[in-house]
Amino acid sequence: MSQARTVADNVVDMLFSLVPYPMPQSIWLSLHNENGEIQGGNYSRVNVTGKFALSRNGATSNMAQIEFPFPSIGWGTISQVGLCDAETEGNILMLADVETPFQAPAKTNVFFSIGMINFGITI
Repeated sequence: MSQARTVADNVVDMLFSLVPYPMPQSIWLSLHNENGEIQGGNYSRVNVTGKFALSRNGATSNMAQIEFPFPSIGWGTISQVGLCDAETEGNILMLADVETPFQAPAKTNVFFSIGMINFGITI
């Protein structure tokens, strides 16, 4: 994966250096445990384009339930989620802590109800 540029980096560049913001075609949600992004065990990022509300005070949350494929092996403790600009590889644009980290054992339904994922930036 390439060196991630954060949304804040891109916004600051756009505002102060007049560099166009490189808008991704779609946004993907990633899951992370203590070792970084989940790997294997039927894991894949989930397309969340259009599933987040318009920002209020620099923050947004999911306005639709988001479900991941059932793990074929345990994914460990999910402690963070990321917004990515590609289904695989690409850049992690933002990371957010999961309010209550949780275990994702094999053959369980991994999902986030409406409002459970929150992203925000402070500039």
